[in-house]
Amino acid sequence: MATPVSIGNFITEIVSKRGGPSNPTLYEFNVSPSATSTIKDSMRSFGIEWDQELRFLNYLNNEIQIPGITFQNSEVRQFQKGIPVKMASSKIYNEMDMTFICDVSSLPYRFFRAWIDFVGNVEPDAAKFYDATNRRSFGVSALRFYDEYVCDFTIKKLEKFKNSETLNITLAKAWPYSVASIPMSHASQNGLVKLSVSMYYEYAKPVYKKVPVNPA
Repeated sequence: MATPVSIGNFITEIVSKRGGPSNPTLYEFNVSPSATSTIKDSMRSFGIEWDQELRFLNYLNNEIQIPGITFQNSEVRQFQKGIPVKMASSKIYNEMDMTFICDVSSLPYRFFRAWIDFVGNVEPDAAKFYDATNRRSFGVSALRFYDEYVCDFTIKKLEKFKNSETLNITLAKAWPYSVASIPMSHASQNGLVKLSVSMYYEYAKPVYKKVPVNPA
C-alpha cells in the first residue's frame, strides 16, 4: 500500500536534500567549430563575429531542447504462438529545435542564415553576395565538405545553487538544416518577432555533474 507524502516530507526530501525542482530557465549553449573549419572567418565577411554573437544569442534564445532518443524495433516471433517480442534494432537521436526572439538587427536570422550560406558555399564577400549578377551568391555552386560546416553544439543545464552546471550534453557534428519563415502581421503590433531553427547532428553525448546533497 502506498504511503501518502505530506508537504513537509516533500520539502524535506526534495528541497532540503535534493535542491528542489529543476528550473527550466537556467541554461546556456555554445557552438564550437572544428580546428580546421573556416566558418568563423567566412561568417565574419557577413558581419558575424562568432564568439561575440553567441553570447547575445544566449540572451535572445526563447526555447531550446535537450533532444530525446528513440529506439526503432524489430518484431521477432517466438516459438509460442501469439507471443511476439520487440527487440531494439537501431537508435535514433531526435532532431533539435530551438526558438529565438529577434532583436532589431535580426541577429538570430543573420547568424543561422550565414551558417547555412556557408554550407551552400555562397560567396563570402558581402559585396558580391548582394550582386544580382553573381550566380554563386544564390548558392549555384557545389556544397562544402561535411567536416567544414559541422560544429559541436553544447547545452549546459544550470541550477540556482551557485549557478552550478548539473548536465552538459554535446550534440556532435551539428548543423542547421532549417531556418523557418518569420511571420509578419499588422495584427501583432505589440508581439515579438520569433525565429525557429532546426538542427541535425550525429549523436548526443551527456556528461552528468555531481549535485551536492545540500546545495547552498
